[in-house]
Amino acid sequence: MKKLLIATWNPWKEEMFRELLNSQWYDLVFLSDLDYEFENPIEDWHTVEDNAFIKAKFFCELTGLPTLWDDSWFEITELSWLPWVKARRWAGELPDSISDDDWIEFFLEKVKHIENEKLQASFPFARCLYLPDWKYFFQSDKIDIFVTKSPRKPFISGFPVSSICLFPDGRHQLDVASDDSIYNEQRKKDWLLKLLKNI
Repeated sequence: MKKLLIATWNPWKEEMFRELLNSQWYDLVFLSDLDYEFENPIEDWHTVEDNAFIKAKFFCELTGLPTLWDDSWFEITELSWLPWVKARRWAGELPDSISDDDWIEFFLEKVKHIENEKLQASFPFARCLYLPDWKYFFQSDKIDIFVTKSPRKPFISGFPVSSICLFPDGRHQLDVASDDSIYNEQRKKDWLLKLLKNI
């Protein structure tokens, strides 16, 4: 079975990839499985594709394994598309160590001047598969959503946006089962398997 490094520390993303790529296809390895310490690469480029490439290349060269990095940003139209690429760090205003609850509090402070309860937003994302022979491949897409100024709890740990995320049909993300068609999980899986055929 082929080994594939999914280069993420996020437990929510780990679970997502375990569900999308079950063990019948790949022997999945995550950063939390590695038994040595290293520093993360610096994200000094300006697009989600650039950052996905930086990280996938870095961890592939570090481990010698085919490496997939899934990177996304989060943008709110009424905030001139902030927080943009470094969504967790809100374009550099917040530290890496920001807690989920503190992130939500920061978000609420940023949008308190906006009259509307529901704001237009989107999740552009990119995946980069980087191989030990220096070949690399991309996928990208964009999911349009809304965000609400009334956060819900409990939300998905490691993914505070889940507390404020509304799908286009008006349902809150926390009310939608992961196998609901609105998630397009089958499309994600089909795209991902197509990308991984390059290994």
